[in-house]
Amino acid sequence: MKISVIIPTYNREIHLQKCLSKILDQKKLPIEVIIIDNSQNYEAQKITDNLKNEFEVKQISLIYLRNNENSGATARNLGAQHAKGDLIAFLDDDVLLDINYYYEIEKVFFEFPNALGVQGYDKNHYSAFQKITGSFFQQLIYQFEKIFMISSYFEKDKSRVLPSLCVTNPRPNFNLIIQSQWISTCAGVFSKKVFKNFKFDSQFKKYSWNEYLDFSYSIYLENKKSLYVTPNATYIDVQTNKGRLHPKELIYMSEVYDMYIFLKRFDMTFKNIFIYLWSKLGRMLYNLVRIFVRYPKQLKLVLHYLYAPVHVLINFSKIKKGKLDFFNKTLT
Repeated sequence: MKISVIIPTYNREIHLQKCLSKILDQKKLPIEVIIIDNSQNYEAQKITDNLKNEFEVKQISLIYLRNNENSGATARNLGAQHAKGDLIAFLDDDVLLDINYYYEIEKVFFEFPNALGVQGYDKNHYSAFQKITGSFFQQLIYQFEKIFMISSYFEKDKSRVLPSLCVTNPRPNFNLIIQSQWISTCAGVFSKKVFKNFKFDSQFKKYSWNEYLDFSYSIYLENKKSLYVTPNATYIDVQTNKGRLHPKELIYMSEVYDMYIFLKRFDMTFKNIFIYLWSKLGRMLYNLVRIFVRYPKQLKLVLHYLYAPVHVLINFSKIKKGKLDFFNKTLT
């Protein structure tokens, strides 16, 4: 199968260069790598130009495109439109792939002809799991996050999406390819035929909070048993702080975009609504304690954590109608 790699990037030149070097080391090489630049400078283009010869030697086209706005979601749509491969591999610019990554991903598509999306496993999960099991204090924090379904937690041989928009990951000791309800775009690979019916929502701007979940879960809802996670393809998500949103913007983005996704992708049953609100309460408590304990110099963020849910309620009708300009216009 021919693989096209799409890398949206925003002011992460050093990380982009390291990311690209790992692609050159792949056992299964892509036919092309498409850089989608969301930044306002041309540093990413300089890196692309400097590396073109190295990619051409391995018969890989290295393509540079500029997005007309800063949006991870529309950058991925742009890349998918230009991609020529049978498989569309999205890759964050701060992700480092192991040498067998695309080789193992391709094997899953061959083994499961119904597969529409496949992801590998972030090696950070191994250290995170050891940290949880080896520390009583970390275990308490983990149990709090799990009870309130705040962001993610581990399950035995499961990879789900909950109404809180929390995702679950299989425990690191899993050794079989398992079905998933979601695919991360930081290193997820999709069949090109997916893009005949599905696109990333263009209303997600800048960091595009949870746009991967909205996209991949919509595929799952219409095509059960079509998404997979394999333990044999591994990577490291460096998760650099560079190029990320200001904390204030992220607070409001997470609240607005989460409500938008929840209303769009989940049935409005009592159970789902309760889980969503319960999780939001837990997230608020968690963030408030974290600010007081770890970041006392940023106490002013407490006001934003408290007001953001109110802001969502005030604009609920707009969010329900899918009109997010009221928020997107505030992004710097």
